[in-house]
Amino acid sequence: MRCLKLPNAFPIDDIGLINAIQHAQQLDQKPTKTEIQQLAKNWSGWEAYATFYLWRTLY
Repeated sequence: MRCLKLPNAFPIDDIGLINAIQHAQQLDQKPTKTEIQQLAKNWSGWEAYATFYLWRTLY
């Protein structure tokens, strides 16, 4: 993503990303793809960076 110079790459099916969003949003269930896409609109153009930050919340 960063190394490929693709700041808007977004692995929407990545289980780590899904779990991180669930944790960050304090959801009882895993978010749907539609919910993730709605949330990611706020990061337009920077999805890869948001993904890295969300992944870091899992550690």
